[in-house]
Amino acid sequence: TLTSVGDLSACPGAVSGEVVVTAGELATDLLVNSISCNGSADGSILVSVTGGTEPYSFEWESGETTDLLEDLGPGTYIVSITDQSGCSAVDTVLLTEPAALTLDFSIDSILCFGDATGGISAFVDGGTPPYTYLWNTGDDEAILTDLPAGAYDLVVTDSLGCTVEGTVTLSQPDELTVAVDASPASCSGGADGSAVATISGGVEPYAIEWSMGGTSGTELDDLAAGDYMLTATDANGCKAETTFSVGEPDPLEASATIEAVPCGADETGEINLSVSGGAEPYEISWDTGDMGAVLSGIPAGVYEYTVTDANDCVLLGSIELESNIAPDLAAELLSNSCFDGATGSAQVLISGGEPPYEIEWSTGATTEIADGLAAGDYSATVVDANGCTAVAVVTVGEEPPLECVAVVVNPISSYNGSDGVVSAEITSGEGPFAFLWSTGDNDQEVSGLPAGAYDVTVTDGNGCESFCSVTLDNPSQIGDRVWEDKNENGQQDPGETGLGNILVTLVGLDAAGNPMLLTTTTAVDGSYLFDGLPAATFTLTFGDLPLDYVFSPANVGNDATDSDVISTDGSTGSISIGLNESRLTIDAGLFNACDNITFPGTIAGDEYLCGPGNDPGPIVEVLPASGGSGPIEYMWMMSTQGGPFNANTWTPIPNSNTPNYNPGPIAVTTYYARCVRRDGCTLFLEGNIVVKEVGSEAVAVINGPATICVDDIVTFSADDSGAGATYNWNFGQNASPPTASTQSVDVSWSLYGVQTITLSATNNGCTSTASMQVYVTNSPNWCDQNLQGSDRSSTKEALGQVRLFPNPTADLLNVQLPPDLEGPVRLELFSTTGQRLQTYFLEGPATETLDLSTLQPGLYLLNCTFANAEPQMLRVMKQGE
Repeated sequence: TLTSVGDLSACPGAVSGEVVVTAGELATDLLVNSISCNGSADGSILVSVTGGTEPYSFEWESGETTDLLEDLGPGTYIVSITDQSGCSAVDTVLLTEPAALTLDFSIDSILCFGDATGGISAFVDGGTPPYTYLWNTGDDEAILTDLPAGAYDLVVTDSLGCTVEGTVTLSQPDELTVAVDASPASCSGGADGSAVATISGGVEPYAIEWSMGGTSGTELDDLAAGDYMLTATDANGCKAETTFSVGEPDPLEASATIEAVPCGADETGEINLSVSGGAEPYEISWDTGDMGAVLSGIPAGVYEYTVTDANDCVLLGSIELESNIAPDLAAELLSNSCFDGATGSAQVLISGGEPPYEIEWSTGATTEIADGLAAGDYSATVVDANGCTAVAVVTVGEEPPLECVAVVVNPISSYNGSDGVVSAEITSGEGPFAFLWSTGDNDQEVSGLPAGAYDVTVTDGNGCESFCSVTLDNPSQIGDRVWEDKNENGQQDPGETGLGNILVTLVGLDAAGNPMLLTTTTAVDGSYLFDGLPAATFTLTFGDLPLDYVFSPANVGNDATDSDVISTDGSTGSISIGLNESRLTIDAGLFNACDNITFPGTIAGDEYLCGPGNDPGPIVEVLPASGGSGPIEYMWMMSTQGGPFNANTWTPIPNSNTPNYNPGPIAVTTYYARCVRRDGCTLFLEGNIVVKEVGSEAVAVINGPATICVDDIVTFSADDSGAGATYNWNFGQNASPPTASTQSVDVSWSLYGVQTITLSATNNGCTSTASMQVYVTNSPNWCDQNLQGSDRSSTKEALGQVRLFPNPTADLLNVQLPPDLEGPVRLELFSTTGQRLQTYFLEGPATETLDLSTLQPGLYLLNCTFANAEPQMLRVMKQGE
């Protein structure tokens, strides 16, 4: 025999060797756990011995005498094994260790200060791949990118847990900075300013870009006042920028104090010029030849001046000296008068002349604004301080009449409610409009109102007013209660509770003849309500009654507590109601017309059956059903699931209207319940549950195919019913054999058709039975002689040796193709119904294994398609496991 030395850990460094022995001699196998890391001593060797005579003794070259050596370093280890008979064998193994882990880095430098453009690549050698990486950043890849400056630590671990560590530091250039020293322009609006730039940091050389362009140097001249930007770019493309301002003096400005020439006077005016801005001192010259800031004793006219500051900046200007004149007036209409009133107003606007002014209107008013004016013409006379007079005239018109209408937007929705909405609608007038309601509200629309009358005052944009009002009506309500009239007397008596979920329908016409249709359902306590009703005439109808309930007698007593339903269809007859009316007296009494069972009785018959297929005893009545009146109707129900009775999950048993029930043979534990009711009632009452428990002392279960061909030999087997169990088969007269008494039977049928198999399994006095139907066919589609099958192989002569083995099979089927086939081969497994179950593609001669373990037992067809031959089909028989 040949014994190999294997590596239990499947790690690198494993060794192998072989020892040739003869049958019965000592044979050894050295099982090795390799050394995990370079320099470690964690290897081990375990000696496995076969043959010879136990016990065995072990002697290593190093002196140890056990079959296991641990904590070993690299080296060659030799062991001698001796059995009890003195026979010995020697075996040798070489333990190696992985190469030492090494770590190296390559760096991509950071280009700019503060950037994250650096990169680090780690290179690992030695150890046992694959490697895992853990950086102090938390990353787990060999390459890091987009890194800022700093120190980066890395721990590399190989597949055996060996580690190596390393640190690399990324540096960055100094920060690139730029500064500008700017000098201002000499004059406001001038362009003789300058700027000098200073650049440091980064990596030289620098590229300079000024926002105004024109130069790439560090100095710039001829600048006007304003804000500028300078951008510097170093050799790595890093940028720094700064903004700076070039200033300028305040602009030269001049203002004059003028003494006008009085009315009737000549050459008595004066101009006093004041200068600001620029750079002092100033020089002032006039077109008259005069120098200095003051001109006096001059007539009315226009005088030009020139101002020169210390930087030779020049300001030119002129001043007009006027004589006193009368003021200018304009009379302006402020508002027309409201229709048929005196609410207009006007204003006089004064310019020129000499204040203060004296004002007098034709109405006698002495203010700039005159009000309380009716439609008409009005004049204003103004006299200034110099005695000059001016007159202006204005016309006051009349506004059209302002009219409003108050309307109901939303009526009140419930009796005594407070959700009415009213609005003031404007039919004429000029906006904007203001509103003041009797409630104090100021909006055009007011909500949240109870029933009542509401007034509103509307004021338009001219201050004109109009008054209007509106009334909100209180709607009505109708309703009361639907109750269970237990004594059927048509009156609500103590202890009679309400009925919920009854449909109530209101149908009729309101006072305007509009149709009405409303529905609601009663609450849990039986109450219902239709609210927010107009004056109307209608009928109430009660429907969706509980099973077997009918209406009580109507109008038999107090209207507040009796039933008002007068028809079997649930209607009340015609009811009229006005506004502001609450009629909560419309009731409906209901009672259960069915006198049903109150006690369903009890049944007995709990039973234990030792196995499936046994016939349990009958289930009999112990206590009869009682309560109610009339004939009793029974319905039996069954379930194979335990737990409380649930009519939705239990199955009714047909034709079971009897007080007792005989189930017949059963295969599984089954639960039975009897339901009872009186004839004419709808609801059943269920009683107690009887259990027919089926045990597993003997369980008859048939395993085998459901479809086979005539004369095919197939295997049927029974599940194991335990030690000492006996089995009795009946396959029918057309079967060979027709009967059997073994757990597994090979059988065939000579005639086609549906055959019935019966199995009885008996153990410890318990017998279980089962049956199964098998379809035996002689269809040429499945059983043609060209579709050959045997217990070992199936060969297609036209294709050479195509072998299927084992066939029949319980799980795996091997398909061996002939060696002379060329090109691809497609294998397709079909069921007898034509469903493709599996597909395989092979290249040339090969052996393919098909897994049939998930398929049901039966007949299947394997279609083989070849590149150099016609497609052929082979028959496959799947047996039960």
